Amino acid sequence: MNQSSYQSILKGMRIADAYAMPFQWIYEKEKIDAYKNAHYKQGSYNDGSHNPYYADKKAGEQSHYGDQLLHLEQYISTKRSTNGLTRFDLQDYRTQWVERAKTYPHFVDTSTKRAIEKGSDNSENFCGVTLSTPLFSLSLSHSNNLLIEADTRTLCEKWISMAHNNRRIIDGFHYYVECLELTVQKPEYSLGAVFKEAGSRIQSQAGESSIDEFINTGIEGAESTLSDRELLYDRFGYGCDLSTNLPMTLVLGMRYGHDCELLIQKNAELGTDCCSKALFLGAILGLKNPDFFSKHPYYLDSLTQ
Repeated sequence: MNQSSYQSILKGMRIADAYAMPFQWIYEKEKIDAYKNAHYKQGSYNDGSHNPYYADKKAGEQSHYGDQLLHLEQYISTKRSTNGLTRFDLQDYRTQWVERAKTYPHFVDTSTKRAIEKGSDNSENFCGVTLSTPLFSLSLSHSNNLLIEADTRTLCEKWISMAHNNRRIIDGFHYYVECLELTVQKPEYSLGAVFKEAGSRIQSQAGESSIDEFINTGIEGAESTLSDRELLYDRFGYGCDLSTNLPMTLVLGMRYGHDCELLIQKNAELGTDCCSKALFLGAILGLKNPDFFSKHPYYLDSLTQ
């Protein structure tokens, strides 16, 4: 992976997460609609003052998922040597991650708390698919091809297992990586084509993946006549698990992937666990559309972290 691709991925993730933050974990349709009508400014970052989980978060700040992403990136940057190589000690990082979580001034989710208390957790939280992304920087090279090396993938798996020791999350991570690599290898592909071929790739590699049905469900949903909200509430469900979030992520990408700003907005405005979907979609959007950052400078310039 080259430096430009890596930075585009992180920028996309940070923008999508910060935009979604005020809607995160609002599950009741009535509350979502009330917030949109009374406080929400579409096309701008909004603060979390109405949201009990993020009441102290300012406009342009990350959710606690985005904060974890930044913490890992900052840790890696402190370990870079003078020749650019990075020394990464997984156990040392876990120690720092635990200490930081204990003193983190904002909301900490239940899965993270269990991982701290027990040393690991078997959570299926969808955020676990993407939170190891800063480790991709260990595969940086001057190549134009996005390639996340085998050793780096293994390290990502180990980190995921420490926080989300769940087979579906590991398989979801590999699907995420295939989506990123296809985005570079097949720039002419729509997001729908990326999602479909990535599913075929992990099936051919593993024989049968634990997430096949959720990929297929999402693709079928995107092609249905049901609205986003109908799919979310009536078909997929709206928890934090991969089984509910992955299908909706694919629906949103396939329906709105032609317009980065619209996709970021549509995801946020659904509420529920929108920040975990934002990280997945933001990574792909940043990689596929790096010119978005220059065409819409507000989104980078207005991030507050």
